[in-house]
Amino acid sequence: MPTGTVSGERQAEAFDLESLERRIANNSAQLAADAVRLSAQMSTVAAAFSVARDQALRAQQEDFDRARGRADAAHRQAVSDADMEIAQAAGSAVARIHDVVRTLAPGLAGESWESDGILSAPVAAGPADYVRFGTAHIPRGEVPALTALQPARGWYVSGDPGEGLDLVFQAVLRLALQSPTQNLAIEVFDPRSTARMAPLAPLREINPAAFPSPAADGDAFLRRLDSLIESRVASNAEGVIAAGARSLTELWRNEQIPEGVLSVVVVLSYPYGVSERLHEVLLRLSEMRPSAGVVVLVQEDAQAPSQRGVEPLRLRERLQAVTVVGGTVTASDFTDRAQATLDRPPTAQAVSRSLDRLRELVSGNTGPTIPLEELISEDLEDPWRESSLEAVEATIGRQGRNELRISLRTENPAHPNLLIGGASGSGKSNLILGIVYSLAARYSPEELELILLDFKQGVEFSTFGPDRAGENWLPHVSVLGLESNQEFGVAVLRYVDAELERRSRLFKDAGVADILTYRRKTGRVLPRMVMVIDEFHEMFTGVDALTDAAVGLFDRFSRQGRSAGVHMILASQTTSGVVALRSKGDAIFGQFPLRLSLKNSAQGSEEILSSRNFAASELMYRGEFIWNKELGYERANQRGIAAYVDKPRFAGVQQRLWKRGHGAPPTVFFGKRLADWDRFALDELGLRANARDPLRLWVGRPIAVSRKVEELVVRNERDQSVAIVGQDDEREPIVPGLISGILHSAARQLGPDDEIVIVSGGSDSVPAWLPSLDKRPGDSGARMRHIPARHAARYLRDEIGGRVRESRGSILLVVLGASRIPDLELVPEATPGETNVDPVSEFVLPDFGAAFAASPASPSARDVLVRTAREGALSGVHLVTQWPSVSVAKDVFDYGLKGIGAFITVRLGLDDLRDLTGDVRARVDGEPRIGVIDRNADSQLKVVIPFEPWTAELERGMVERDE
Repeated sequence: MPTGTVSGERQAEAFDLESLERRIANNSAQLAADAVRLSAQMSTVAAAFSVARDQALRAQQEDFDRARGRADAAHRQAVSDADMEIAQAAGSAVARIHDVVRTLAPGLAGESWESDGILSAPVAAGPADYVRFGTAHIPRGEVPALTALQPARGWYVSGDPGEGLDLVFQAVLRLALQSPTQNLAIEVFDPRSTARMAPLAPLREINPAAFPSPAADGDAFLRRLDSLIESRVASNAEGVIAAGARSLTELWRNEQIPEGVLSVVVVLSYPYGVSERLHEVLLRLSEMRPSAGVVVLVQEDAQAPSQRGVEPLRLRERLQAVTVVGGTVTASDFTDRAQATLDRPPTAQAVSRSLDRLRELVSGNTGPTIPLEELISEDLEDPWRESSLEAVEATIGRQGRNELRISLRTENPAHPNLLIGGASGSGKSNLILGIVYSLAARYSPEELELILLDFKQGVEFSTFGPDRAGENWLPHVSVLGLESNQEFGVAVLRYVDAELERRSRLFKDAGVADILTYRRKTGRVLPRMVMVIDEFHEMFTGVDALTDAAVGLFDRFSRQGRSAGVHMILASQTTSGVVALRSKGDAIFGQFPLRLSLKNSAQGSEEILSSRNFAASELMYRGEFIWNKELGYERANQRGIAAYVDKPRFAGVQQRLWKRGHGAPPTVFFGKRLADWDRFALDELGLRANARDPLRLWVGRPIAVSRKVEELVVRNERDQSVAIVGQDDEREPIVPGLISGILHSAARQLGPDDEIVIVSGGSDSVPAWLPSLDKRPGDSGARMRHIPARHAARYLRDEIGGRVRESRGSILLVVLGASRIPDLELVPEATPGETNVDPVSEFVLPDFGAAFAASPASPSARDVLVRTAREGALSGVHLVTQWPSVSVAKDVFDYGLKGIGAFITVRLGLDDLRDLTGDVRARVDGEPRIGVIDRNADSQLKVVIPFEPWTAELERGMVERDE
C-alpha cells in the first residue's frame, strides 16, 4: 500500500479518535446524567415496587389465609360428616345387634339384671334358645353377650370356680323365669354344699317339683337321674315327635298347653363327688336329642380330683365350652372379636322380686279355655247317634292337640269305673258337668241312665233337674240327689242293687253272663247305668249300720257292676281318714283302673292316683288334670286340660234334649229342705168308698228312690191314734208342713158328712198357717173347724166324749199342744154369751149349749183323750195329738202309751227316741227330718222328710203347672 495513503489515513484516524473521544465524553456525561436520572427513577420505581410488593404479598397472604380457612372449614366439615356417618353406622349396627338379641333372647332371656325392665319383661311360652351371659364391648357401644342354651346344648363352665358358680346360677334363674313352673324340674348336685342355688327355693312354693332340695350325695343324685330318664325323657320325646316339633321348648311355643317337663340338670364343683356310674349317666344325658327336654349345666372345679373312670374331657367335648376368668367370659359359639365381661349377679332383692312376680303370674294364670261345645260339636248337631253296646264314652278335654276321652266299658279292656280327685277350686265340678253333658249328647236315654248324687251343696247338679215349670230336666237322669245325706245315698245304692238283681235275672233267663252278650243275643236295648257321686266319701263318715251297708254295696258294685253295665264315677277331694274303707278300700278301688286327678296336694295325689304318684301336686291351672288308665301307675300319666262348660249355653242344650224325648222326671232329693208336694199323687187319693175304709194320712216323703209318699194307715180299730212327740224350732218349723200333709190327705178322703177339727191347746189364736187349709181345692167337702184353747177342754168333753159312744160320720181330730190345754183334768163351765164363731180365723165353733158342772164322776178332757186314743177309731174319730216329750205323753196315756198306734217324732232327744223304739241304734240324722214309728206295723224307725207348709202361693203354682 502507498505511504501517503497511509499517512492520510493516520490523520483521518486521529481525527476520528478525537471525535470519538468527544462523543464518548459527551456520551459519558449524557450517560452519567441519564444514570443519575435513571437512578432517581430507579429509586422511585424501587420505592413503588416495594409498596406494590408489600401490597401483593399482603393480598397473597390474605388470599392464602382465606383459602386455608376455606380448606380447614371444608376439612373440619368432612371430618364431622365422616364422624357423624361413622356414629350413625355404629349406632345402627348396635341397634341391629340389640334387635338380634331381642329375637334370639327375648325378654327375661336377654335383659340385664340391673334393667328396670327385668320385672316387666313379658314371660314367654318357654325358654329362648339363647341366653345372656354377659356384656360384649364393641367399638362405640356395648351389647348383651349371648350363647346357646337349650336341650341338647348344655354348658361346660370352666375357669374361676366362684365366677363359674355365678354364671351357672344366672343361667338357671333365667331358665326358671322363662319356663312354665309346672313343667320345670331343676335337679342340682352340690357335693360341696355351696348353696349357690338356694335363692331359687321360693320356686317350691309355686311347684314343689320345680326345685327339689339339691343333692350332696352322688348315689342319691344318680337315683334322681335314673328316675328322670325313666319317667320324663321318653314321654317328652313322644309328645314332641307326635306334634312335629324339634324340641320340647319349641313344642311349648307352638302349643296352647305346655306338655312334658324340662329337666335342668346342674352339676356343681365337677368332678368332685362324681362316680364313674354318675359320670356315664351325665354323658348319656348330654348326648340326648332336643326332644328329650334335658339341659345339662356343669360347673368345673379344676382343682377337684377325679375318681377312677371319670374323664372330664369326654363330658366337655359333648357340651358347649364356656370359660370365665377374671370377669371375662368366652364361649365356643361367641365371636372372639369382642370381649365379654360377666354380668354381675342379681341382688337378693332382685331375685326375690322376680320370683314373687313369677308366683303372681302363675297364680293369676287360669290356663287355656277349651269350650266343650267345640269338642262335641258333632254330637250337639246330631245327638243320640251312638250305641252304648260296648261302652259309653265322654270327651273330657285335650292333651295338646288331641282330644281326651273316658271310656266306661265292660271289656277290651275292662274299664268299668272312674275315680276323680282334686282340691277345692281345682275345677272338679266343671269336669263332672262336662262328663255328664258329653254323655247325654252322645247317647239317648234308652242307651244311658244317669244317677247323680251331689254330697256338697247340690248347686252344680241342680241344673239337671226340672225347672220351675217342672220341665227341661236332663232326660237321662232317673235319680238326682242334691244335698248331703247318707241315708238317701244308701237308699240310692239299694236302688242300684235292686237293678243289679233284675239284670242278673234277665241274663240268667237269656243264658248269658253280661250286658254285651245279652244285647247281642236278644237284640234288646238295655241301657248302661252310670252313677256319678261327688264327694262320695261322705257316704262313709259314720261307724254304724248305714256305713256298713254303703261299704258292702260299693264292694258288690265294684265286683259285679261291670258285667251288668253299671258303672261308677266317684269324685272327692281326698279319701284319707275314711275309716270305713280301710278294710275293703283296696278291693273296691282296685276296680277303678281309670284315675283322674286335678290339682291336689301330694298326699291327695297319691290317694287318687297311686302310691308315690305325686303328679297332681305339680299341676298349676284350674281344670288341669292328670289322666291315667292304668290304676294310677306313674308311667301311664297323661296331662290334660278339662273342657269348659258354659252353663247358660248348655242349659239350652239340655232344653233341646228334653224336647227331643223324655220319660218321667227324675226322683229329686233335697236333703236340707222340706219335701215338695206332688199334686197329681195327692189327687189320686180320692174319696173313701165307705166310712169303714182306712184313712191314709200323709206325713212326708221317705228317704228312698221312690215317688211314693210316706203315710200312716189309720183303721177303724182300737189303738189307732197318732202322737206327734218333740219340740219344734220356731225359726225353722217342720210341724206346719207335717200337719199340712195330714190335713190335705184326709180332706181328699173324707166326705161332706165328715169333719176335720183342729184344737189349739196352747193359744186362742189360729196358727198363721192354718187359715190357708180352709181352702182346699180338689177335696171332697169335709167341714173344717178350729177350737181355740179356751174352748178346748169343753169341746173334748162335750163333743168328742159323746162321739166316742156313737158313730155318725168320721172326724179327724188334731189336737196341737195337748199338754197345754187349760183345765185338762177338769170339766169347765160355759160362759154365757159366748159366740160360736172364732173372730180371728172365722172357723165355725161348736155350740156347747148349757154349762157343765165339775164333779168327780164326770170324765175330764184328759179322760176323753185317753178313751178316744184307744177306742175313737171304732166310732170314726181318728185322733192326732202333739206332745213336747215322751214323759209328758206318758203322764196322760200311762207308761205303756196305750192307744197310740204310731209316733211321729219331731227333733226328739236321743233318749226319748230310743225309749219309743227300744233300739239303741235309733237315730234321726239331718234337718229337716221326722221319725215315724208305726206300732201297728213293724215298729221300726223310718226317717221321713216332712212336706213344706201348704200356702196360697203353693196352690197357685200347682194350678199354673196344671194349666
